[in-house]
Amino acid sequence: MKQRIAFIAAMLLTAHNLVFAQRPTHLPYNGEPVGFLENPVNFIVFVVIPLLIIVLYIIWRIKKHKEKKEYERIVKEKIEKEKP
Repeated sequence: MKQRIAFIAAMLLTAHNLVFAQRPTHLPYNGEPVGFLENPVNFIVFVVIPLLIIVLYIIWRIKKHKEKKEYERIVKEKIEKEKP
């Protein structure tokens, strides 16, 4: 039990070092948010293209689901026709 408490205490005391280790030191950091509307390229790259990818993926999944349902319906009809 004491070993477990000591381990947890050691992890909590060193956890802050891990958090600061994740921040890159070679990149400039100004703390201001990115201006998406300042440049049309930023808006297209960071907003329009991801939304377009999501919408196309949803349309593709709906189409695939409909094709699967249609295939299952055709197979079911074939099976019913073959029954005596």
